Amino acid sequence: MSGFVCILHRDGAPIERALLQFLTDFLSYRGPDARESWIDGSIGMGHALLRTTQESKSERQPASLEGRYWIVADARLDAREQLIAELRHAKREVRASASDCELILQAYAAWGTPCVDRLMGDFSFAVWDAGHKQLFCARDHFGIKPFYHAQRGDVFLFSNTLNCIRLHPHISGELNDAAIGDFLLFGLNYNNETTCFRNIQRLPPAHSLTASSRGLQIKRYWTPPTDGRIRYGSPEQHVENFQSILEKAVADRLRTDRVGILLSGGLDSSSVAAVAKEVAGRKARASKIRGYTYVYESLIPDREGDYAREVGEFLGIPIQFVAMDEAQLFERWDETELNSPEPLDNPFLAVISDTYRDISTECRVLFSGEGSDNLMDFQMWPYVGDLRRRGEWRRLLTEVGNYLWIRPFPWRGIREPPCKSPGPVEGTDRATKIMGGASDSSKGAWIVVAAAMDASV
Repeated sequence: MSGFVCILHRDGAPIERALLQFLTDFLSYRGPDARESWIDGSIGMGHALLRTTQESKSERQPASLEGRYWIVADARLDAREQLIAELRHAKREVRASASDCELILQAYAAWGTPCVDRLMGDFSFAVWDAGHKQLFCARDHFGIKPFYHAQRGDVFLFSNTLNCIRLHPHISGELNDAAIGDFLLFGLNYNNETTCFRNIQRLPPAHSLTASSRGLQIKRYWTPPTDGRIRYGSPEQHVENFQSILEKAVADRLRTDRVGILLSGGLDSSSVAAVAKEVAGRKARASKIRGYTYVYESLIPDREGDYAREVGEFLGIPIQFVAMDEAQLFERWDETELNSPEPLDNPFLAVISDTYRDISTECRVLFSGEGSDNLMDFQMWPYVGDLRRRGEWRRLLTEVGNYLWIRPFPWRGIREPPCKSPGPVEGTDRATKIMGGASDSSKGAWIVVAAAMDASV
């Protein structure tokens, strides 16, 4: 992904050019195609560009429009044709070949901050409105693209790269005990507004942020629709509608000459591969598709390669097999380039990183079958509410029984609302509640005690 950074001095103090350039240069590994910065008094932006679409071949960032609006972004927009039609209807002159960041700028110029309601895709961006002396930032609906921010006094700083913010001299390395505790207990931070560092916050998915001399305002612009039902006349119509949506989603990501796909031979990745092959064949200039499959050749019985090979042969997609037999758990864990600013629990991080690095030499867009069901994780209760409102009691009992059989403890970690900015004591209380009381559970008890000692209570 491309990398960006921005510094705003809310008191009007000038930006230190050397510092901004230092932070921008740090992002060079994010974007090897171009690296530029821009300063106007108390606002400074830096960007490292990775081109992944045909429209981005002539893109430059930070980009400007009408001398009033400036943008830095890591964005890939869906439904471009629809957005362009709406912009033209709003009397904006927009080229069909405009880059995604240009479309976001045009949308902001046309509709202001509500422009985010018309955007679809994977994006995190910031627009500087020089007329109103205001920054408008947004993160996509599902949080595919990261966005981190920090405020220390009158300095507001943000980036899509956590380690970039940590390099600013005003940002300390003090840890957020609640986030660390969440990771040790559950494998992830349950508060999506925080990071593992106390001074650095995370903009949650489907949220926007406005910053000016008056302060910061964060608000949600979208919520996953869980009310109502989608009903068609027949099972065939459900399949046709799903296929149409899947084709559009794949087509929106096939805007480049070469793409890869992590092909397991299973239902999800094979479906994506089949649709990608079909959509690519309808293009005037077809994208070349190549598959990559992780396999075990001798360590354990594994037919993943056989299934992936069958799919590849049927679709006419060449496949490169990546043998995992020699991979070691937590291999090279102490290497600097593999270090993550926040904890990761993937024991095969080294071999996966090596594979992605090799794949990146052949293509810059990589499909997978991951994430197909993530939206519905922990979303049983809206469905239960719908069945209750409709009085479908027999189906409700059956569905809840099946759900509890699969997930015996569905309330763990989701019934307690996330704290805004928990301190050590708040994090201790939350962990205690989720575990059902520290006195009754030995699991994680040492974390509760350590957090309490750190808070001197």
